Amino acid sequence: MGNIYSNAEVTLIAAAGSDSTYGLPGISRPRRRQRTEVIDGVTLIHSPHPLSFVRESVWARRGWTFQEGYLSPRRLIFTDHGVFYLCSTMCRTEWERLPPKAVTRTSTAAFRSIIPRATNTVKRLRVSHEDALSMLSEYSRRELRYSSDALKACLGMLQLLEESDIYSIWGVLRPILPTYHNIPLQIDWYHENPTERRPGFPSWTSIGWAAYIKYAEGHKLWYNKEICEFSVGDCKKPQLALPHRHHMNTREETMKLKGLGEKAPRFLHLKAPVFKVELESIEWTEEQKSHQTVIDWNVDAKYPSRLRATPANGFYASFKVFSGIRMLVRAYLDDPKYRENPGSRHDVTAVLIRLREFAYYRPEGMPMAFFLLLEDRGGHFERVGVLWWDFEDGKQTEVAFATESGELVERVDLSSKEGGNSKLIRYSEDDIKTVVVG
Repeated sequence: MGNIYSNAEVTLIAAAGSDSTYGLPGISRPRRRQRTEVIDGVTLIHSPHPLSFVRESVWARRGWTFQEGYLSPRRLIFTDHGVFYLCSTMCRTEWERLPPKAVTRTSTAAFRSIIPRATNTVKRLRVSHEDALSMLSEYSRRELRYSSDALKACLGMLQLLEESDIYSIWGVLRPILPTYHNIPLQIDWYHENPTERRPGFPSWTSIGWAAYIKYAEGHKLWYNKEICEFSVGDCKKPQLALPHRHHMNTREETMKLKGLGEKAPRFLHLKAPVFKVELESIEWTEEQKSHQTVIDWNVDAKYPSRLRATPANGFYASFKVFSGIRMLVRAYLDDPKYRENPGSRHDVTAVLIRLREFAYYRPEGMPMAFFLLLEDRGGHFERVGVLWWDFEDGKQTEVAFATESGELVERVDLSSKEGGNSKLIRYSEDDIKTVVVG
């Protein structure tokens, strides 16, 4: 279907009614009359922005219709209020009379949820990795009558992304070209709240869960340590290695993912530092919420930093920083069994996926780390959430530093010649293990 939509001269979209039996307003059924008023011989027509009609439609909520809007180079959209034309550079309604020069590319900005930012008027979709992530995030908002359709409904989009050297496995992106995403597989998505699992899909893919996803803020920045080795295969052994993008055989290995669809390997093999952590649901008092801890992380006087961390309610994992001080990091959880219940505790396995011990443009500081949270299912693990810390420009707000008794501290010194993470996370060769995630 991806090739059909992307090569169509124009796609007719029925964005009215609740199903296909509703017909096309103005052709097979009457449509609503627009309100008009004549003042001093001038006829005024009430013409709301066409996006409001589309946003409220069933068509804009369905998973199966996302790729027809996203991939089509030109769209003629029928609503109960009128017809409008939409391409990647222009939006025109039938009731407007504007010279072509008066219509600019900015007139399509409101429709970014259903059309790509890349120009698709030459029957070839070229998108960046950032655009592809936005596409998957927007697709996750859509509804599916049958959860088993989660991959099929976006397969056309994923196949056309391969023309931009953006490959995927089970809907998780695997870039070839250099990007700021220094990770073999884009598994750093998260849910703001626990949601329901879709049966039949691996837990590490976002299409295996029925909710809107975002990507961790740190995915836009460099991580200077290849801390985790990726491969996919069956439950017993890996079949295909997924090296980091700068390795010589990255393209050759990634091309093997092309066209696999639901035949792709279901298990993710990760070789990385592995930790046991306890998650505790914490509901902070109003006084604690207003507390701010000053964090010193840089020893270089040229770049003084005083980052302030303020806690929010949720599940937290505890990391011992130094004697008597713990860092509590907010976890974003997928599984609905983790719905907040103050005081509840859960033991999970944390896999260190990415680590940055210093900034690539500064000699010290700005620690950053990303963990995948797993539960043992007997024979393999399944994803239940993620957590990360990121002290870049003070953006980390869901972390707290406390004493062993739980009292929030006023100041923490994370400065060191090795970088801030040397005090936040410690591991040895004995901690590096291979886990299989299904």
